[in-house]
Amino acid sequence: MTLMAWGDRHLRPDGDRPMLLEHSCGQTLTPAVTCRACGDEVRHEDLTARPQTPGWTVTGPTAA
Repeated sequence: MTLMAWGDRHLRPDGDRPMLLEHSCGQTLTPAVTCRACGDEVRHEDLTARPQTPGWTVTGPTAA
């Protein structure tokens, strides 16, 4: 659903969406990513990458 929203925003700037999803509440769904811990909507600027795999940095694997 978030990928569909990305496509609607970046590939269909005229707002002409080829598909709408309706939520069980009866409203058109606008997907949002939220934090399970606090419930806040997640924005890119709120995130901090913390690599967990040895040899990786925030930009990807380091040269061997």
